[in-house]
Amino acid sequence: MTAPRRRAAALIVAVASLLLLGLRPTRRAAVTPSDVVLATPGADPATARRLADSAGAAVVRIPEDVADGAALARGRAELRTVIVTGWGLERDDAAALAGVTVLPRPAALPAGVVYVSFPTTLTLGSRLVIEGATHGIPAGALLRLSGPGGSADSARLGEDGRFRLSDVPRAAGRQVYRVEGIGSAESLGVWVAPPASPRALLLQAAPGFEHRVLRDWLAERGGAVAVRTAVSRDRWRTEFVNRAPLPLVPLREPELAEFDVVITDRRALDGLAPLERRALERAVTERGVGLIVSGDSLPGFASAAVPELGERRVRPDLPGHEPPRTAIPAEPAVLRERYAVATLIRDGSGAAIAQVTPRGAGWVALSLASATSPLWRSGERDAYAAFWSRVLTAVARAPVAWRVRDEPHLVHHALRVTGPGAGNVVLVKTPDGTLDSVFVAVDPLEPRQAHGTYWPRAAGWHTLAPDQADSMSLFVGDATAWAGVAAAARVTATALAATRARPGGVESGPRREQGRPIPRVWVFVLFVAAAGYLWSATRR
Repeated sequence: MTAPRRRAAALIVAVASLLLLGLRPTRRAAVTPSDVVLATPGADPATARRLADSAGAAVVRIPEDVADGAALARGRAELRTVIVTGWGLERDDAAALAGVTVLPRPAALPAGVVYVSFPTTLTLGSRLVIEGATHGIPAGALLRLSGPGGSADSARLGEDGRFRLSDVPRAAGRQVYRVEGIGSAESLGVWVAPPASPRALLLQAAPGFEHRVLRDWLAERGGAVAVRTAVSRDRWRTEFVNRAPLPLVPLREPELAEFDVVITDRRALDGLAPLERRALERAVTERGVGLIVSGDSLPGFASAAVPELGERRVRPDLPGHEPPRTAIPAEPAVLRERYAVATLIRDGSGAAIAQVTPRGAGWVALSLASATSPLWRSGERDAYAAFWSRVLTAVARAPVAWRVRDEPHLVHHALRVTGPGAGNVVLVKTPDGTLDSVFVAVDPLEPRQAHGTYWPRAAGWHTLAPDQADSMSLFVGDATAWAGVAAAARVTATALAATRARPGGVESGPRREQGRPIPRVWVFVLFVAAAGYLWSATRR
């Protein structure tokens, strides 16, 4: 072929390639309408196309073609099989494909944190613990946790990629922390609530300074307190602070149900009449009233008397606080670790001096500390408050409060809320101060609780039930936060959806002819080759 003819052929190929790029012609292919290749975030377009060609299925992209899995199911009545490429579907989207066979083809997870768990709400004085796992980060990498007061903790990744960071918030309210050292820093928010002021009943075998200090401390914090003190055989004195009087002699279950916690010692507990002991037991096991007993033994706990200790004095080890200077008296005994019993407080040597265990609907605690008032008298009132706040938080019956999942919350992601069952709507105060509404439904098994779903539309702090005394704040990150965690959650939700395959396996419907666009990459290659030849020919 002569040079002029080669140039003419190259010109024709270049012009034809330009026309093909502009007109985007299609080719006929057999497609099964009941099968779909769903390209989700993280999907490689070339991988999705290869899967579609091999399965004879159309490619549908999220969110370009459909908003979510529910929209896909609504728009295709004949849908039978969905081949999911990329990271997959979110939890609610996967549930919307019930009855459809889901075949996951997951993409590789991005490097970074792929799992994280932390409490979104805390009581002041409790420890914030952040646990997680990483992907693609070398073992030994240093992770740092910074909080409102600056650097809070650090840890190195283990061989399995897991990490654990912790801190004790110093103030109530909204607290923002950052996890760094994973490529990009990630933020998380924790709502730290002040310690609750429970309705407490103090039972005393004799008048004493110990219960008087505890009564005044509870009352100062707004707690409703009742005290029953034995003054002689079959004679008692009762007092009431921040609450109306009620009959406490004898103790009966209806009156005990009005309290969140009963605080006593072994001497007063052993002095109860049989009917009173049964009423107290039912209040704990059936109504959830907490019970705190100071003494050296109690059924359900493993303790052993150590007489050779004699008069024992201990300094409680209180998380987030310096060890107190004042030692307090304790029983000459030791509490042993055992199944279903959690240690609340240890002494300076690491031995348990206060433990808690569930008892039916309630909780029971045993404390070896026979007196905590020396902390108060010596001026170490923060240590006194920390001791009792920790025990009361673990034991006292708490009212139903608003709560959400202990995980990162992101913009445009469903957020499940649970709270008091009164009313059908709960208000949400958004970061810009406007109010939004969430419809809630009462739990049929627990009428005191209600559940709803909220879709946050802005990043920042939101307040649930801002018009109520039991309101809470929650932190919402932007759509790009915790990308690895969101991707791993999609992979897990899609894998779970795959386990709900249609009985009898995959059954595709009839195929039909459908036009498919010719891939532009090959046309572009032809144009570049033809244009390159023409350019080189003109240079000669």
